[in-house]
Amino acid sequence: MSEITEYLNQKGIAYKQQGGEVIITCPNCHKEKLYINTRSLLYHCFYCETINPESLYAKGHFSQFQESFGDIISITPSYKETPFQIKEEKNFTNLVQRYKFNLKESKAGQKYLYNRGFDENDIERFNLGFVEMKGESWISIPAFEDDVPKFIKYRKITNNTDLKKYERQFGSKTILYNQDVLKKYDEVYIVGGEFDAMMMIKNGYENTVASTSGEGALTSYMYDKLYLKNNFILILDSDPVGQKAARDVWAKRLGVGRCHNITLPKDEDINSFFLKYGAEEFQKYLEKKYHWLPTPLLPLISMFFRQYNPY
Repeated sequence: MSEITEYLNQKGIAYKQQGGEVIITCPNCHKEKLYINTRSLLYHCFYCETINPESLYAKGHFSQFQESFGDIISITPSYKETPFQIKEEKNFTNLVQRYKFNLKESKAGQKYLYNRGFDENDIERFNLGFVEMKGESWISIPAFEDDVPKFIKYRKITNNTDLKKYERQFGSKTILYNQDVLKKYDEVYIVGGEFDAMMMIKNGYENTVASTSGEGALTSYMYDKLYLKNNFILILDSDPVGQKAARDVWAKRLGVGRCHNITLPKDEDINSFFLKYGAEEFQKYLEKKYHWLPTPLLPLISMFFRQYNPY
């Protein structure tokens, strides 16, 4: 029994199975034309596709179907996106270049990054910068869409005020960090933040992305970029917040059968793990924990997210 048929049985929805697809009566047009692929979890209704392509049931991912029944959380609306901001997308190339120049002159900024395991080559590769604003010193972290910086996050490295640790440049588009890599890979690592993503990429895990809005934020834009991919390896924080995000946001939205959750040792994140144990130990840790469930059954979610901690 697949995740699809398990859910349909629970809801008392009649279905037919035809090869790798399940056929049900479409809730919108009431015709037996809605096909759900049991592997990709993508669905489409032949009738709605023709008559009303904008309909929710014309095509989509199975999680959207579950959402329509109130059985799954909604995708996070994109951060402060207004029609004006979407139409007038910003290009932050000039800011990125200015902040990169500032970093070359800032010993404090360089020291902070060196202590987090990043060298001059990494600073250049990831276009990191430095800026003084609001009485604090910040590291600037840009994210790119089609090689254009559309987003900048600021990480506070001083503590002169009560400002939060992170801020973002006004007008930034909420995108995935390193999202351009999705054009090349069908298996994707999803991590908790930009520094974790940079550490993964630095150590050879090029197919790594992160939400620029926090590990529990999966916007509709990000979802559209991800949902056609085959496999996802989730490496979020091991605390309750991170694991709740892995289970209730990423796995449920992208499909439990396509996700594998890697829980790091207690009080560790990716950045600290690499600094303490090194790249070789990280690879060994992944190999110990990277195994797929034979069948993506929803009742096995709790087993799927068991905690392992060999350290």
